[in-house]
Amino acid sequence: MDFENSPRSERIRDMKEGEAGRLLCYFHRQHIENPSFIHGIQVDIDDKVSNIFWADDRMVVDYDHFGDVVCLDTIYRTNKDLQPFVQFMGVNHHNQAIIFAAALLFDDTVESLMWLFNTFLEAMSGKKPKVILTDQDAAIAEAVNSILPETSHRICVWQMYQNVLKHLSHLVKDIESFSCDFQSCIYDSNYEEAFVHAWEGLLDKYGLQQNEWLRWMFREREKWSIVYGSNTFFLT
Repeated sequence: MDFENSPRSERIRDMKEGEAGRLLCYFHRQHIENPSFIHGIQVDIDDKVSNIFWADDRMVVDYDHFGDVVCLDTIYRTNKDLQPFVQFMGVNHHNQAIIFAAALLFDDTVESLMWLFNTFLEAMSGKKPKVILTDQDAAIAEAVNSILPETSHRICVWQMYQNVLKHLSHLVKDIESFSCDFQSCIYDSNYEEAFVHAWEGLLDKYGLQQNEWLRWMFREREKWSIVYGSNTFFLT
């Protein structure tokens, strides 16, 4: 249990009464049944459980074999009613999705995310992924740069696409048409020049040339655009 690096109390969600105790009992039983079961708990400055991490021996073995590319699944951020469940995921040699580790993040500050990545590395004997795909988030980016500076950090295209629709749904009249054109822009462009041309045409068509969020997205294009990932391999 981590007391030395307790995060500030900036909870996005609270655990329900009794949940922490039930989880600790579950982890204790798992460790008795399987001594290789790993878990970590972080508490905040109020001594409340803020973040929880776990991985079993199968997950650790899978990561050792298939952990070059990792996707940090933070889908809970799209719905405040969801439990703050986080997964480190990958793909095996049968092209099947596999889980390397899981966590509950009741506090997702930069400090907590750094704790999460450090705990993950400790569980995996220090082995770092070559590529990590994450949501488009400043706190995640800062944590990745701090803990995994040698790892290529890319934005998950699917999550980025969802963010685009979320940010622009109130600005674009025909969001369905825009969605189709945007997908064509990111998936059908085989070369950098073609992508840039399609991007500029998209902004012209929907009058979004001055949209600050899209301008920022374009500056960050090497982290998410498929054409800039041709020299690496990653999940889509």
